[in-house]
Amino acid sequence: MTKRKETGNRVKSKSAKEEKERRKTPTPKMPLGIPSKVQRALKERRAELEKAKPGPEESLRGEDNDDEENPVGNELIKLIDIMKWALQNVEDAKAEIKRLFDAWDEDEQEQVIKEWYNIFSENYDEHMETTGHYDAIRRLIKKEVCVRQFQFPVMDISAGTGVSIYHFLEEHARQHFKKGRSIKLISEGKYGGSLVYVNDLSGNMIERAKERLKPLEPGLLCEIEKLSWGNAFPIMYKTYSFRRLHSSLKGKFGTVLVSQTFHIVTPEDKKRLAKAIDWVLAPGGRVVLIEEFAWRARTHPSQAPSTILKFIDSIATPLKRKSDLISIFKNLEGQEYEMVARSIEPIDKVNQDHEMTITILRKPPGGSGTEKGYLSFLDI
Repeated sequence: MTKRKETGNRVKSKSAKEEKERRKTPTPKMPLGIPSKVQRALKERRAELEKAKPGPEESLRGEDNDDEENPVGNELIKLIDIMKWALQNVEDAKAEIKRLFDAWDEDEQEQVIKEWYNIFSENYDEHMETTGHYDAIRRLIKKEVCVRQFQFPVMDISAGTGVSIYHFLEEHARQHFKKGRSIKLISEGKYGGSLVYVNDLSGNMIERAKERLKPLEPGLLCEIEKLSWGNAFPIMYKTYSFRRLHSSLKGKFGTVLVSQTFHIVTPEDKKRLAKAIDWVLAPGGRVVLIEEFAWRARTHPSQAPSTILKFIDSIATPLKRKSDLISIFKNLEGQEYEMVARSIEPIDKVNQDHEMTITILRKPPGGSGTEKGYLSFLDI
């Protein structure tokens, strides 16, 4: 009897231990995919900073501090100094992350961002809804898409979980397809392929986009049947890097969407991304830019600090002015894109200068062009 009871306790203890291990969800201390040599460099740098910096208690000692005369005031001064010391440590850590990120090659940077956003996909929608980003995007798309008809095929080059392209297609269907207007193609004659391409570097983001866009596929399939395309897919999902777009996409699209992306890429890659968009966009096509000014990693008072948001905040290089974004769009001949429309909507009520902007630009028509200048960054 005793032996059976002891065996039962061991089984129970083992089961409880396994359950405890299963429920553990540790937060990664380092971005996934960081090379070991970079991890060592960061650890050594952190040790140097800690060794060189005086501790909070040491920085508080001075001849003017007399604990016996003003114990409450001195305790408050100690707390304030501790707070300053902690904040300085945070800024040092952010600066070090940025320094290391800039030192990596392009593939390493891309891999880290990809894996971070694979993790972020779990609560990305909740973050964007809570902070007011999604609501501002919805209002802007409804305002601008309802008054004009965009040319197809359409590509969302950085779709995330598919919110921007979903509302774009939903509004286009409501205003045009349901009123008997047919798809307007960028090129005349028979066209083969998908009406919509949804692309993002993160595979997890794309999986969520698939679920969101599934209800729109029957309507797009009806449009394909009207055009007698045969067995074309209404929506094609891809995980291309903008540096490695397939050669079949060159000059194919009548409309390109890019939402909440330019602040996350490096200053050099901002120009590269604009060139990649120009490369896939047909002459006369339009690019729809959705970006926030001034960009903030954390905007809502109820939003808890997040490791991922801290990382993004460390590497982000947001554009300071809306005109800076527009000025980098030129075709291969150097002709500037024409502005078709621009609208602004507030994101949250706390920060008056926190706005979401939609800018629609038109690529200059015509021009023979050449692939020279793109081969340096597009693996085609």
